[in-house]
Amino acid sequence: MVKYTRRFRKKVPKAYHQLTFLPAEEAQTDWCSIKHPQLGKLYCFVFILSYSRYLFAHVFARSSFEFFIEGHLMAFSALGQEFPTASGMTTSRYRGLKVQSGGPV
Repeated sequence: MVKYTRRFRKKVPKAYHQLTFLPAEEAQTDWCSIKHPQLGKLYCFVFILSYSRYLFAHVFARSSFEFFIEGHLMAFSALGQEFPTASGMTTSRYRGLKVQSGGPV
């Protein structure tokens, strides 16, 4: 029956929204877990630039907020930007340093 009615069913197009980004405009971050036979469960911080698909990854012992921030700082350092621009904010703090859009103050 399924094979017979297949030709009568309406084909549903796949829905997607193509996203476009400027260089260094957006990055996506996430955690993945790794099971190591001797070290136990490890967590990998993954940072991917949306435009170039540049990938930065680092393994941590835990996936706590402190390691999340540390992963971001390490990724920005690997990209050659010591201090990230705080989007949507005039000032913010990174490791006790006051940062304004464009660099440290």
